[in-house]
Amino acid sequence: MHKKSLFLLQDTKELNEALMKRFTEDGFSVVGSATDGMKAIAEIGDLKPNVLITELVLSGYDGFSVVEKVREFDKNVKIIVLSALCNDMIIAKANSLGINYFMAKPYNYQALKDRIDDVTGDNIDMNSGIL
Repeated sequence: MHKKSLFLLQDTKELNEALMKRFTEDGFSVVGSATDGMKAIAEIGDLKPNVLITELVLSGYDGFSVVEKVREFDKNVKIIVLSALCNDMIIAKANSLGINYFMAKPYNYQALKDRIDDVTGDNIDMNSGIL
C-alpha cells in the first residue's frame, strides 16, 4: 500500500490545519489545502492528490463547482464531501456529480479515515474479499 496523498478543502484554515496534523501523524501525505474553491481547483490540477476532502460551503467556487471542475480534468481522484450542509437533496446532488462519499459535520475522525481507506480500496479483507 502506498502513502495516500490528500488535498484538504475546508471552510476554515483552522480545520484544514487540524486535519493536516492528524492525517500527517497517521502517515498520510497532505499535498495541499485551501479554503477557497478557485484556488483549490488550480492546485488540485497540479498536485494530483489521490483524495480530495471538500466542504460544500466555500469562498470562491462552492464545493459543487469544485467537484464539477475537478471531474472535468481528473476522473480518478476520490472525492469525499465533509460538510455541515447536509440534507437529502444536497447529498443527491453531490452524488450526481460523482463524489465517492458524503460525510456530515460534526464528524468522527476515525470514520473519516476509514472512508478514505474504503474509497481508495484499502479496506478490502484479503481473506474474504469483502469491504
